[in-house]
Amino acid sequence: MKYLFKLFIILLAFTWCVTSLAQQKGDNSMSEVSPILGPVNQDLQLAAIWDVEFNYDATVITLAAGNAGAVYIPTLNKFWTSRWATGVAHQWNANGTLDVQFTLPFTGTRGMCFDGQFVYHSINTTAVQIVDPVTRLLVGTIPVVAAPNGARFITYNPDGNSGAGSIIVGNWIAPNLNFYEFSLTGTLLRTIASTVTGVYGLAYDNWSVGGPFLWVWSQGLGAGQPQLIQQMDYTAGTYTGVTHDVKSDVGIGQPTSGIAGGLFITDQLIPGEVTLGGLLQGTPDLLFGYELATISSGNTFFDDFEAYVAGQQLACQNPIDWTTWSNAPCGSEDAFISSLHAYSGTKSAVIAPNNDLVKLFGSKTTGIWYISFWVYIPAGKSGYFNTMNGFTPNPFQWGMEVYFDLGGAGRLVNAATTAFTWTPDTWQFVQVVVDLALDQAQFWFNGSMVNSWQWTRGNPGSYALRLDANDFFGATANDEMYFDDYRFSDTPIPVELTSFTAIDNNGAVELNWTTATETNNQMFEIQRQSSGSEFTTIGFVNGHGTTTETQQYNYVDRTVSTGIYSYRLKQVDFDGSYEYSDVVEVDVQAPLEFALDQNYPNPFNPSTSIKYSVPETGNVRLAVFNLIGEEVAVLVNGTVQAGQYEVSFNASSLPSGVYLYKLQSANSVEVKKMMLLK
Repeated sequence: MKYLFKLFIILLAFTWCVTSLAQQKGDNSMSEVSPILGPVNQDLQLAAIWDVEFNYDATVITLAAGNAGAVYIPTLNKFWTSRWATGVAHQWNANGTLDVQFTLPFTGTRGMCFDGQFVYHSINTTAVQIVDPVTRLLVGTIPVVAAPNGARFITYNPDGNSGAGSIIVGNWIAPNLNFYEFSLTGTLLRTIASTVTGVYGLAYDNWSVGGPFLWVWSQGLGAGQPQLIQQMDYTAGTYTGVTHDVKSDVGIGQPTSGIAGGLFITDQLIPGEVTLGGLLQGTPDLLFGYELATISSGNTFFDDFEAYVAGQQLACQNPIDWTTWSNAPCGSEDAFISSLHAYSGTKSAVIAPNNDLVKLFGSKTTGIWYISFWVYIPAGKSGYFNTMNGFTPNPFQWGMEVYFDLGGAGRLVNAATTAFTWTPDTWQFVQVVVDLALDQAQFWFNGSMVNSWQWTRGNPGSYALRLDANDFFGATANDEMYFDDYRFSDTPIPVELTSFTAIDNNGAVELNWTTATETNNQMFEIQRQSSGSEFTTIGFVNGHGTTTETQQYNYVDRTVSTGIYSYRLKQVDFDGSYEYSDVVEVDVQAPLEFALDQNYPNPFNPSTSIKYSVPETGNVRLAVFNLIGEEVAVLVNGTVQAGQYEVSFNASSLPSGVYLYKLQSANSVEVKKMMLLK
């Protein structure tokens, strides 16, 4: 026995050493790790935007590790993720919940990209697989035999091949670490030299200023080490020095694991933003997305000022979108970017005395136009802006002027004068609506309409039926006005649903949802679906009309039995238009009741277990008595949340016999017998 014990100790020590070493290397048994790893140059590291927009636990959502590839498909408003070692893939809802698991007609997807119609899969071979995202069927392949080691990573370039589109692929097998660009029929168009080892993710970016770029995600020195996304100038084929370590924020909960997976990029997931996302392999796998840049799309212009350098002038940095009254960016009229106050992010634009910043609209003569921004004015300061029917080269015409006077008094001047109030040291929302079809305008402040008037009535006389510009002017020596999240669009601010959850609450389903903004929101129609049935309407909740304040909503469905249910919201505007939310699912269990179970085992010696349940939170006491009514033990005494519980009773100090145990709350009492037999 002595020798067996020594052998056991030796094996235990060996196991501890192996486990310790594995932990030092990172727990990535399900991750695909490059055989060649190396340091990434961080000497020129610069800051991009890199706000984490979402970070979902893919191991929990997909019920297993081994996830590697990721892509967002705007036509479905869904994510796809893939397992690198099998054909298993998952379709996610945009809110980070699982939609469906499916099996691809091939195995080994490491990277994915989307061209607007199809999803392209790199599977570590010389044939890229093309899948229809609707049917999930294979519709073709692209031969990439000119890439010496095939395609492990992939991205789509919509500008490639003279606008016909191209794919860029590569692998981490040395010495061929280059990137290879192919037409969609497999013709090699270009070889982009690279010496970075361990590359797993690639994304083509034609949104960021100064681009186009390639974002290259490498596994660096391995698990637990920095996992840097690097920026490459696509045209020059050289790295710019802009990098970001995914481990520093997304992977902060993976101290010894976390290694690069696939990348994707899209401007369709979050309005006004470019999202750079990917799959961080590790414990757990993480599906994440960063705000890479803000954009203007279609007839919408948006600027949150995060892309600029604080302490430098706005129009000087972006003379395409901003100018000054005298069309002199970089001069004394140009406003500065400030990091002192911000509604979102870290920066805003500030209007100081004699600044005269202008946003030109391009002489709009038709349509309905929405101008909005957040404004902040410190105590003891004032501010001003106007909206113009006419600006150079047209005759100057001030359609409306807004004065934020000292102390919190405000004036809307549009031939007449309408008073309103504002609050110093507080971010407040400004919106101007100009309907050129009806010749009407509205000024809204902090969710309330100040006035509505005929846009062309002028001050004085009749002005042109036209919308030319916004002007932000430091009119007095006291002016100091910060503004942020500026938006100009022919569409109103949408009803922005930021969360929607369903939980089982003691046999009923509690729905909770939150909106960040609402426009013309009449109501939410609550719809429910049970297994094998269609969605049916079960209730209504009124909306808040038009507001930029966060709104919380709640609805409780008490008409359910046990089973799995799906819920969605139908958001209805006052004009009858509507849209659906994502679907949430809940498993309804039998409702809780006040109950005391028979102890087990019974008879017992010397310990037994007692289970009980309470349907609501409150004070609960569970005690044990002998047959003459003496209290011999107190097992529970205090506030207990609604739920099911189990406690252990040790009677080693008591004599054999029959005992009573009593469960008591404010409204109920239950007593049972048990026998101690020594």
